[in-house]
Amino acid sequence: MRRLAFWIYCAVATFTFVMVPLGLLGLADDGAVSGMLLLLLGFPWSFLFTRFVDSGFFIVNFALLAAALVVNGVILWLLQRRRRREVDEEFYEEEDV
Repeated sequence: MRRLAFWIYCAVATFTFVMVPLGLLGLADDGAVSGMLLLLLGFPWSFLFTRFVDSGFFIVNFALLAAALVVNGVILWLLQRRRRREVDEEFYEEEDV
């Protein structure tokens, strides 16, 4: 289940990450809605990163949001990996009995 959550998060984060520049170029509907979703997917790191680095440049803010998405992705990946180890250990303990 956690592995599925990780892959769903990666898919949605990638989609919103691509939609923001496409919206700004006029190739997609609106970049503002995708930008809000990008901000929420990166929460709480997106809030902290943009709070500490106050920049008026789009590229810097976009990179900070990308970093927030990566941090949340790594956390989800570590959680699903840890759970898989616990399940494997329980399986081997049952075999030894």
